[in-house]
Amino acid sequence: MKSSLIRAAIVAAALSSPVAAIASPVKPYVEIMGPSYHTIRTTSTGFTYNNANPGIGLGVDLDNNVSVGVGVYRNSFYKTTAYVEAEWVPLHLGRFGLGAGAGLATGYEGYVPLGRYLTPVAGLIMTADINQSARLKMRVLPMSGMVTGKGGVGAVFNLSLDIFI
Repeated sequence: MKSSLIRAAIVAAALSSPVAAIASPVKPYVEIMGPSYHTIRTTSTGFTYNNANPGIGLGVDLDNNVSVGVGVYRNSFYKTTAYVEAEWVPLHLGRFGLGAGAGLATGYEGYVPLGRYLTPVAGLIMTADINQSARLKMRVLPMSGMVTGKGGVGAVFNLSLDIFI
């Protein structure tokens, strides 16, 4: 677990430092991980996914459309996951946003085809601003057919709170 966090922090620093240096002003936030929903709740082998995914992350909005972050949470396989991500949300309609995110995560070894140490992850991002300092976020991610015996998607719900420095 400790080495996973260290790897995720190194990747996050490498990805975010050059970009953050040229972006102005950046807006840091804390992300609180919440529940998830799986369209396929039980695998063909009888495994039931974890729908309670507590965790915490730190992120930076580099502008109105781009953010980077790093964090840790309990994943759908009941394992600890450290992650680093970048999100791009270019479409905005009032309080709502739509975009995509991609990153790397630990804790999926043996569950997804590319899950040796760092598993690539990507999906759809939907946001809803509650007010100027709080945002709800839903990530929709494809579920591996290798695990489920079928396709499917998972939705993860998070709350982002701005950090005032």
